[in-house]
Amino acid sequence: MNDYGQHELGKIIPQANQHDYEILERDIKENGLKVPITLYEGSILDGWSRYRICNVNSIQIKTEEYKGTSPLSYILSLNVHRRHLKMGQLAMMSTELLPMLTEEANKSQSTTQLGGITFESGSLGPARDLASQLFNVNPRYVSDAYKIKLKSPETAERVKTGELSLADAMMIIKRLEYNERLNEAEKNPQNINFPGPYEIIVSDPPWLYGASIREHTHGVSLPQDYYNCIPLEEIIKHKPLSADNSILFLWATVPLLPEALEVMKAWGFKYSSNCIWNKVRSGLGFWFLNQHETILI
Repeated sequence: MNDYGQHELGKIIPQANQHDYEILERDIKENGLKVPITLYEGSILDGWSRYRICNVNSIQIKTEEYKGTSPLSYILSLNVHRRHLKMGQLAMMSTELLPMLTEEANKSQSTTQLGGITFESGSLGPARDLASQLFNVNPRYVSDAYKIKLKSPETAERVKTGELSLADAMMIIKRLEYNERLNEAEKNPQNINFPGPYEIIVSDPPWLYGASIREHTHGVSLPQDYYNCIPLEEIIKHKPLSADNSILFLWATVPLLPEALEVMKAWGFKYSSNCIWNKVRSGLGFWFLNQHETILI
């Protein structure tokens, strides 16, 4: 039995999860390998899971050579356009193609056709934009996925497998960046300069949600799952250096409005008014799916 490696293009595609892998394994055991494994440049371009199953169970392997002109288009057609993948998975996959897309986009032919999309030379744009079109995802998602991959390869792999959403992964990255800034501030406190007093203060405290709120969310993630939050008494201790006549703009989350008013009073301010930030789209909530935040004045 031949020993094949996996082609670099094939590695872009996330492997089947355990459930789907077991279903495929049962089928191959009962019916044999019905779809040949595609080889390219001496490696497996498509069919890596089928190859592993056949190897483990000593089932005869059938192979065929890829004879087309664009193995990238072939891989995208089989695995992206015909599989139900999440947006985060598609965005993460696209980051692995960025070097190859840059190379193909710079070829000298008059047109370049990738994944069924034809681009005129000279109008291809950045590789990021090309990747977003190939995978039909927002260019910003590609940028976010690339940042996640650079900052935390382990988190990127969880996004690629579908275990973690792109939004949740970005929250993890934000927490990492926050901790980096915090560590830097602790190492070099001389670089931090907070003069004062201030006449205008804007504060967005890292509110800590209690256990009772978590019970109402039925397992939904809370802010403290992603970045450092501090209890109410600690927020109160971080009283800003205010002038005798100053104004405070204090961000308050919907379930912790009483705590926000308590902080305002403890800092020596008197509530006057508020403003609503309409986020347009609804997000998480405890009584309602909230789509707003409140800033207290």
